[in-house]
Formats: sequence, C-alpha cells, structure tokens
Amino acid sequence: MRYLPLLFAALSTIAAQPALAAPQAGKTFGDWAVECEQTPTGNRCFLSQTQLLKENNARLLKASIGYLGPKNQPTLVLVLPQGVDLRAGIAMQVDDAPQISVPYHQCVQDGCSGALPLDGPTLAGLRAAKRIKIGMLPYGGKQTVTMDVSPNGLAHGMDALR
Repeated sequence: MRYLPLLFAALSTIAAQPALAAPQAGKTFGDWAVECEQTPTGNRCFLSQTQLLKENNARLLKASIGYLGPKNQPTLVLVLPQGVDLRAGIAMQVDDAPQISVPYHQCVQDGCSGALPLDGPTLAGLRAAKRIKIGMLPYGGKQTVTMDVSPNGLAHGMDALR
C-alpha cells in the first residue's frame, strides 16, 4: 500500500510524456516523402519517391518503403508503367550487391506493381546504399531500362516511420 503513491507518480509521468508521432504526410527526408493512407486499423505511413518522364510528366517509377502486414515487416513496393514484360519481373541492385528479382503482383490502370519483403541484410543494404538501380524490360523489348533511385534520406526516413 505504501508503494501506491509511487506507482501513481510513475504512471502520471509516463502519461505526460508525448507519444512518438508518426511523421506527417508530405514531410520529406532527402529525396523521399512521407505518404499516409487510412486503413481499417488506423493511419499507415510510408516513404515514397516518384520519378516522372520529362516529356509529359507521366510516372515512370514509384518506389515506396514502409512497415506492412500483420507483422509490420519492412516492405518495398515498386510501381512501374503498363507495357512492361511481366515475365521478366523487376530487377533491383543496391550498390555492388547481387541483383534482386522482384516479381510483379498485379497490373491495374495506374501501372504494374511488385513488392519485396525486406529481410535484415537487404534492409541494411538499402539504408546504407550509395546507389539503388531499378530495371524493367519493356514488353517485346530486348534492352532493360534502368532507373536510379536516390538513397538520400532513406535511412533517416525509415527511422522516423518506426
């Protein structure tokens, strides 16, 4: 009974501490921006980087990284334009590490997407990356189209998402 006042004091101190807030939608970390969406279980935020064609501002690539699924696993989601060879999948290379193949999951009017759950070594590689390359093969093409994704701000943004 004599510890009850100490318990209340501790709980009051904990309750007075500000909760760690998720980053606000639109906040940027280098070349990555926070995007959020409402889900049945609450607000989910992720980092995104979008690359547009200079000629017509059409989206060429959108790379998003967030903590998804029931286990809150870090996941990379790539969205590429329609007209890609689905059989070839998406190629990703981080610095000089071996190439990683990302399978396409679906194509909708907005583009074709693939997702890659990030294991510890892959996530660590992305966080420390100097260069990230994404490759796709246009349907009927023989030459892979490669795009650079900037790693600038990725590690700091991932920290903020946790």
